[in-house]
Amino acid sequence: MGRIKLYFNVAKNFITGNTVKKQDIAKSYNEVSHGYDNEFIDVMHRYNVSMLSMLSIPNEARVLDLACGTGFNSKWIYERHPDALIHASDISSGMLKEADKKLCGKVKLTEASMLDFLKKHESGTVDVIVCSWALKYEPPLKVLRECWRVLKNGGQIGIIVNTKATLPEIRKIYKYLLIDNSTEINKLMMELPNPKNEKQLNKWFRICGFDQIKTSHGCHSFSFDSTDDAARWVTSTGALAGFDVMLHLKDNGIKNQISLLLEKFRIKSITHDFVLGVGYKCL
Repeated sequence: MGRIKLYFNVAKNFITGNTVKKQDIAKSYNEVSHGYDNEFIDVMHRYNVSMLSMLSIPNEARVLDLACGTGFNSKWIYERHPDALIHASDISSGMLKEADKKLCGKVKLTEASMLDFLKKHESGTVDVIVCSWALKYEPPLKVLRECWRVLKNGGQIGIIVNTKATLPEIRKIYKYLLIDNSTEINKLMMELPNPKNEKQLNKWFRICGFDQIKTSHGCHSFSFDSTDDAARWVTSTGALAGFDVMLHLKDNGIKNQISLLLEKFRIKSITHDFVLGVGYKCL
């Protein structure tokens, strides 16, 4: 019976267009922004650095930091290239407030989606564009093509993004969570367009005109002492942004269900699977 209700509610939301939108994603990140560094970036920043270190940032570079979050990429760049002119954007006002605290006015901050932000820039005016953990939130090829347009000849792009294989443990239990709470579905969260693997990210770069492409694959497992800790973490890091709109995952009752499902399947670790890469615009 639960499955039938689930299919009915999913179909109803799909037909009526009641789906998670960009502003919902922004709200999700607003809610986790104050703890995002402690819960996620303090561990995962090493992979941001791996991507950033692959770039050859020129003197007095003009840099765009797309979906900048709490500002790690921008801070890393300006500390090593103090003459760089960095303009960062994010759709979440909460994330930008956290970024402003650490960037101390050295970076211009704009509240905007990636595509809206890019479209405000003239063609061939930027040296470097970086984007970490967010390409999936807008059509990837549209974003990459806009990046190519905005970059100067010889300009560089750096991307790090989760793959479709990420969070397998949560994927395993989420369907049961939906079945048990089928009448509580608020909006339909569509599948995110993450790349399948490193090969697909490379293909996306090539399709959009980039050359001298370098990519790599990574995986990081977060381990927890208890399933309660795992449930708290996965609902407080942005890992399920959008899916926490489909169901109110921060509700204590649902959070407890997540913990019980993790315990049922003996899950005490959560895996982030990702790819990163850089490319050049060469005319």
